[in-house]
Amino acid sequence: MKFLVLLSTLLACFAHANVQFNNQEIAFMKQFYLKQGEQLTLSQTQQRLETLYFHLALAKQKAPTLLERVSSVGFSTNYHKKRYMISLLDIGFAKISAPNIALSSTELKQLLGNYPHNGIATTQLLAKLTQSLTTSYTLADAYNDASMQARFNLHQGDIKQLAELVKVEAHYQTVKKQHQNPNIRWQVLESLSTSQAITPALLNYLGVKASMHNESPYLYSLKQQISASEIAKYYQQNKQQFRYSSEVTAASLIYSSQEAAQNAYKNNALPRQLNSKKVVIKRNSLNNNFVNQAAFNLSTKQGPTLLRTPKNQWVIIQVFDKKYDYYLESSETVVYQAKTALATTLAKKQYATAKNQWLKGGQL
Repeated sequence: MKFLVLLSTLLACFAHANVQFNNQEIAFMKQFYLKQGEQLTLSQTQQRLETLYFHLALAKQKAPTLLERVSSVGFSTNYHKKRYMISLLDIGFAKISAPNIALSSTELKQLLGNYPHNGIATTQLLAKLTQSLTTSYTLADAYNDASMQARFNLHQGDIKQLAELVKVEAHYQTVKKQHQNPNIRWQVLESLSTSQAITPALLNYLGVKASMHNESPYLYSLKQQISASEIAKYYQQNKQQFRYSSEVTAASLIYSSQEAAQNAYKNNALPRQLNSKKVVIKRNSLNNNFVNQAAFNLSTKQGPTLLRTPKNQWVIIQVFDKKYDYYLESSETVVYQAKTALATTLAKKQYATAKNQWLKGGQL
């Protein structure tokens, strides 16, 4: 009876687990990461693999388009997966010969026609690209794998570009054929490789990691949920973050040549000269004035600073004092920064909760 209870408990654990890796798979990936310069323990490796599987499950539900292509201008996710699989499994024994492309440059141009204005081929065009490049790889497959620039090159009849795409496919098929270890499952490695390709874009989409190039639509939706009271609370808790220089007391001396400026800089009379030129500069008088802008950016601790102006003049600036003020709670600066910070915190919290539940066998 005790044995049956124990067995049923074990079966329940495996039934509710969303991911299982065997020891050889974990050891294999640990060794791969070591070659990449990362020293992870077996436990850390397992955690990373579990995270990658979680990201794959998350992408299928939240951002399935990433499984096709991470970026509209980049190569396909399938292409990136193949490249990663090659780096995982090719230990130098795979012999890849230059692919023999039966198409000529002229034939390729005729098949593809003019490059589409939006960079996306029609389904009608893809349906015509049935020419086999390898036993299981057609011209349509190569076109789908290609980046926007590569597709443009193909429309120009670039056979070398086509050969590069075919070479990656052939290399991938070779390492697949040579992979003989049943304890390191091919499907597991493919899933990990796919997840590796999409993870940065997925985390950006979910708002967990910010991107300099575009804002996550998911993060944008979270920002709309931030209330005025939450912004007010954030403002009070992080008020120093919203401090800015409202005015500075500074002095400047302008010279037409670098030599004259350097001589003045070394002159013992410089402190007295600068003291006699002190002025108060208000923030609203910055405009495009180089000297005023430089004064706001310099510290009171720097002392006299020699700078070259955009007009090819030389100026010595010293900041003597700064006064500070705070952005208003209702200002665009405060609202934007507060919403971004609070929404990012919420996104990370939701991500961590979903991951914890999923690793325990729960649904996303």
